[in-house]
Amino acid sequence: MIEDTRTYSVGDMTGDLDDFCDGVIDVLRYWVAVHLDAQTWANDWLCGYHNYAEAYDATKLVLLDNGVFKYTKDDWRRAAYRCETDMTFWHCSECHVTYDAQFTGYCQCEDPDEDTSCQLEGEDLVAYLDAIAFTPSPGALREAFLTDAFAVYLDAFGGSIEAAAEEMQRIISEYNNAETNLYRLQLAMQALECQHVHGMVVEDHGSLIGMDDNAMDAARTIRDEGLLTWEPFTEDDYLRDWLDEDGDPVATEHALGVWKREQPSNAQWRRVVQT
Repeated sequence: MIEDTRTYSVGDMTGDLDDFCDGVIDVLRYWVAVHLDAQTWANDWLCGYHNYAEAYDATKLVLLDNGVFKYTKDDWRRAAYRCETDMTFWHCSECHVTYDAQFTGYCQCEDPDEDTSCQLEGEDLVAYLDAIAFTPSPGALREAFLTDAFAVYLDAFGGSIEAAAEEMQRIISEYNNAETNLYRLQLAMQALECQHVHGMVVEDHGSLIGMDDNAMDAARTIRDEGLLTWEPFTEDDYLRDWLDEDGDPVATEHALGVWKREQPSNAQWRRVVQT
């Protein structure tokens, strides 16, 4: 089976702020990986097949088609052929046969040194591969999918996802290096606001990495109304303990005050924007 590289399983992350923050950020990690990492992207498209050869054999005409970009079985086969050969073709002036030395060998004429090199592309290459009954190796199919198919996808989508990807990568990087729980929480709240082409990232992709219905409901409520509307995060003692600044009570109270001041203004701003 083609490996599922979605290694996150966040489940119900609503009972603990560590789980909540990590879970929200994990949705961003998944989104970035499935859009910008070739192996994760390929596994997402082909999950369910045992291997690339099975996916190839199961494809009739069109392998990938989501209305924005299309990748056909012929595209895949041509790319796999390029992975297995140097794309050098020869044309015999005597028998008019076109061949490649690697798969078909030389023609049967007496002096192949007189043959001329030529190029085959597009439908001519498809016809040639049909004529020699070319079947790609599993290794070539994998390499072609991770390079050629992924490049076609990026050409179609790269521009439209660039800004969102940069913002999510910034949040992930800063979260990885955050030194305080207050900053981690602020970044998790920023993550809840991240959008992709079709909507909100956490809301649209959370279930793909295991967010259950309760967690999805919490994410929406916290995004729209603020953290203080979701128990147990409403309790000062819980937040105070979680925001603990290395045992410094003054710094902890300051962090709690910052957070409580931020929440109403953020929620109010979101309500104004939504209306």
